[in-house]
Amino acid sequence: MLRILLIAMIVFQGVGYSWSFASGTKSKDALPGEVRRFEFPDDQDIYCVAFSPDGSKVIAATGGGQIWVWDKKKAKGFRKFKVASGKLLTGGILSLAFSADGKRVLLGCADGTVRLWDLETEKQIKKLKGHRGPVWSVTFFKSGKCALSGSTSDYTILEWDLENGKEVRRFQGDERASCLSLSPDEGSFVTTESTEIKLWNLKSGKAARSFKGHEYRVQRSFFLPGGEHIISVSAEALIKVWEVKTGKCLRTFGDGEILVEDMAISMDGTRLLLGKVGEMQLWDIETGKKVKQFDKILGRVMVALSPDGRYALTGEWGRVRLWELPKHTAKSKK
Repeated sequence: MLRILLIAMIVFQGVGYSWSFASGTKSKDALPGEVRRFEFPDDQDIYCVAFSPDGSKVIAATGGGQIWVWDKKKAKGFRKFKVASGKLLTGGILSLAFSADGKRVLLGCADGTVRLWDLETEKQIKKLKGHRGPVWSVTFFKSGKCALSGSTSDYTILEWDLENGKEVRRFQGDERASCLSLSPDEGSFVTTESTEIKLWNLKSGKAARSFKGHEYRVQRSFFLPGGEHIISVSAEALIKVWEVKTGKCLRTFGDGEILVEDMAISMDGTRLLLGKVGEMQLWDIETGKKVKQFDKILGRVMVALSPDGRYALTGEWGRVRLWELPKHTAKSKK
């Protein structure tokens, strides 16, 4: 069942251990739905986790400047590479994104840089400089030749040419851009700014619309498939679905309990994961109902959904876990 997943691990910078999804241990105190658990050597805080587009790779990045990459094609144990300084305020990795072909990864760092890494050669390709503060959001364009990044200190979103490493365009926001999402046609993107979501036009370089309605800080916002709707979640776990054309909020659901840290959306736009403090929740977007809750997770929880929607990844304090999710029933599909 897990053969499609991941076999070996590469560790970038620092001490690492060779684990695998196939042979990794399942703890005696495993929680319901937990498939594998991987303890980190020095209790580092995990700031982001992700599956590659084809599900063959998984990445976990830490505030200590390290990234772990599990890859089914390389069963050679681990290797060490330096990504950043290893100190949270100067070199922690705060955001990451896979290229569409899964061969490269973009890393947003606390030192204000954006790093482009080749996962096949295991080398840094580019170190992009332009932000004046921590980079909390990054995303590739489909071609893999350009990217966007958002910073918290100068409130800027930068468009990059990844082939020459130069800044193409600068978008000036009014608040920190803690999340970026490109529209399917790549003509616009959305950012989270305090209690609002802002829609930007890539051609004009200007903000086209603001979506207002959340009372607490918006943690994440994403385009849903088709590009006609946006989904967002605020810190108090209220999820809203917006119509892009009109800016209207169409639906609101969620449990209203505080301390949301992260959100991930399934590829088909039918389900979402919420990472909260001490728990993970699976929700059906169409019905607005909670499908399952996973409790007793450590600290702040970062989440990722596998491309096929069958598995979840949680990044916690000092560990990463793989979870098997309940099957998506035909009744709740669109």
